[in-house]
Amino acid sequence: MIPVIPWYITLIVIATNVGAAVAVWSVLSRAAGRSGLKPGAQRRFRIGSGVFLGAWLGAVLLFAPAPSSVLTADPLAVTPVIPLFVVASSATVLLLLWRSPGARQVLGAVPLPARHGVQVYRIIGVVFLILLANDSSQRTLPSRPGGATWWWA
Repeated sequence: MIPVIPWYITLIVIATNVGAAVAVWSVLSRAAGRSGLKPGAQRRFRIGSGVFLGAWLGAVLLFAPAPSSVLTADPLAVTPVIPLFVVASSATVLLLLWRSPGARQVLGAVPLPARHGVQVYRIIGVVFLILLANDSSQRTLPSRPGGATWWWA
């Protein structure tokens, strides 16, 4: 059975993901200004990082599995999109750091509290995936005693 998710939950999830991408771009944009790069290089980095983050978010939405595919899959099966995007994002960042001294300079200019702040969304996502894999057949949203958000208490 496909769970019935209210439209506003979908809207909140998409808005949160867009907000996370904007937050990451904002941090990178400010760091580009502090990095000591020439103004033209700063502008190119800002545009490039914005295009990359927007394309990445669009690709995630485009390749997300259809809800009907949940019916035929094992409840604990991991969709291949998740490991694909983990490997692709890691490889992209490593390639960027290896090939671009300007990117290394900008990432070096990002303050440590900002680096930690943008990771909060990832930590929440990982905790959600662990809880989902733990016993997804018995969890409902919003939470109930023993439900998916028991760890907030």
